[in-house]
Amino acid sequence: MLRLPRISVVCSFAASAVLALTGLPALAQSTSNLRIMPLGDSITAGYKSSTGNGYRGDLYSSLSTQVGTVDMVGTLNDGPTADPDHEGHSGYEIAQIAALTNTALASYKPNVVLLLAGINDLRLNDDVANAPNRLASLIDQIFSNEPDATVLVAKLIVNATPSVESQVVTFNNALPGIINSRASAGKHIILVDTSALTTSDLSDGLHPNDGGYQKLSDAWDGAILTVIGNGWVKDPVAGSVTRPTGYVYSGISGECLDGGTLTSGAKVYITPCANAGRQQFNFNSGRVITHYLCLDVVGGGTGNGSLVDLYTCNGGANQQWTVQSNGTLKNPTSGRCLDDPGGNTSSQLDIWDCGSGTNQQFLAPAQGAITSGISGKCLDDKGGLASSGTHVDSYGCNNNSSQQWEIYNHTVRFDGKCVSVAGGGTGNGSLVDLESCSGAGSQTWTPVGGTLVNAGSGRCLDIPGSSTTNGIQLDILDCSGGSNQKWTIPNL
Repeated sequence: MLRLPRISVVCSFAASAVLALTGLPALAQSTSNLRIMPLGDSITAGYKSSTGNGYRGDLYSSLSTQVGTVDMVGTLNDGPTADPDHEGHSGYEIAQIAALTNTALASYKPNVVLLLAGINDLRLNDDVANAPNRLASLIDQIFSNEPDATVLVAKLIVNATPSVESQVVTFNNALPGIINSRASAGKHIILVDTSALTTSDLSDGLHPNDGGYQKLSDAWDGAILTVIGNGWVKDPVAGSVTRPTGYVYSGISGECLDGGTLTSGAKVYITPCANAGRQQFNFNSGRVITHYLCLDVVGGGTGNGSLVDLYTCNGGANQQWTVQSNGTLKNPTSGRCLDDPGGNTSSQLDIWDCGSGTNQQFLAPAQGAITSGISGKCLDDKGGLASSGTHVDSYGCNNNSSQQWEIYNHTVRFDGKCVSVAGGGTGNGSLVDLESCSGAGSQTWTPVGGTLVNAGSGRCLDIPGSSTTNGIQLDILDCSGGSNQKWTIPNL
């Protein structure tokens, strides 16, 4: 059932128009597939929301019931929502966001961008008069990179400080002209009205509380349905997204790679996996990246014990890493592997002669084919359909798109849907299919000794009867360690 959006949306075509969303938008393309980049500052990140999801969690849940597929994208990852990716950088002004935007767009190729930025320019009193011009330049930058994208620009929300609120009003008053001029040039762009938020919807005078984030979610929701109804949203570019962002699991049980303070020069450790943004890494072109910082051997050292930190990505050989078949991360220049010297959470990581100890084992977020222990068989999405209820089966490995999976944060995903035990079943023989990602135990899988153990049942992903027949739907079964329960996650 479609939820009725409650906030008006200022829509720009060739001229300004205001659409009050008191009824349902016309969904001319109700099965649009969305690759959404939430772009902005701490409000985009969800700061001060009780869950850390901000507006993104509710927006994802709502859209997932109304359109084709929804994939939130970005280098950051916050909150327990089913798809927590975003590009919201706390404290950033417009120019700082612009400095990161080209790389983010090239990596993820969104077809929808949700832009909310500028409040930090105003509250820090940074050339306030030209802040709208900087936002206009950022909008042009987005279209220069992604000319077919649809850009939704939100007005700044209310601010409890009178002097800042006065600047917010002036800034917002400049936005219709910026939006309309680009719409008149043929760009797919609209202005999203956030005036339903009042100071009672703020947690600290600057950021929304949960009620405020709900209103912001509704505003984006209505605007997205409107642009879909306009026929603006094109399907995402296939195969263009970089490696998924997620935990890099240590071989030491329950521990994950941790970027510490997330500043250039920050020490890197392993710490208990805790859904923290500093534990979310992206593998791209041989680099291990978090928050635009790269895993780096300090000073280009090559000897045993050379320390590892985060550093501004510079393309150096000391920032290159190769995933080895035994689960180690090897720096090709030194020939040594990422290493936890103390085998605990208190020691800064270093490089050391490659071995097979758990202190050198790292399971990275991955993308590609998942091969079975039964020779020649791969995990397969039946028919290549990214829809709930689609069977997950075993099929001859063929490198087709139906066998390309993303593995991160204990989920196995195909085009935004999660591998799930159907109906939340826990018994032997419960079948496996694709469902909308929810974070449930039925969708949570942990690699253990080459098997994938389902958290909801404690049973293993299984090819029934060790069948070699193509198209056999998978199930869960008591873990036995047999070849029909062995799965090899792709190396990067």
